[in-house]
Amino acid sequence: EDWRQNLGQFEEKFNLPFVVKRQLGNEENFSILLDKGVLVLGLHLVSGKIHNREEFRVRHERNVRWVEEELAKTNRGKYRALVFLGNAKPSPMLDDFFGEILDDVQSVGKPAIYLHSDEAGEGVQLYQPFRNSNLFQATAIRDGGSSPPVRVVVGEGSNPFLVN
Repeated sequence: EDWRQNLGQFEEKFNLPFVVKRQLGNEENFSILLDKGVLVLGLHLVSGKIHNREEFRVRHERNVRWVEEELAKTNRGKYRALVFLGNAKPSPMLDDFFGEILDDVQSVGKPAIYLHSDEAGEGVQLYQPFRNSNLFQATAIRDGGSSPPVRVVVGEGSNPFLVN
């Protein structure tokens, strides 16, 4: 619920210099193509206790479809890196999502980073969540309500992410 409350229709609250696209039926999912060549994809990815397995499965299918549609619709020449935003840390519970999009990231051939919350973490931790993907990194950010703002700089090259 926090994801929807905090990020739902945020573009209506600010005068933004970019267009925010939303997934029909899952408006909490969004994409932004920044002028500097970064494609940002916000996804409703959660972990914890699953109250409804079917709803959880369907949400992941929709998340995968959203990523695949946005990667297919966005001209690869217009972006040099991908930034994914979500709440849940990559885990076996999310294998059905990450297993699918890792193949997509590899086929696009652009470096990617996944920024997510980490309730028990200390500060900001950059790590490699999947051994089979050298293009995909992740950053665990201590629970957003108790952390200072995090700055993500996307430079050039195969390892363009600086997080502090």
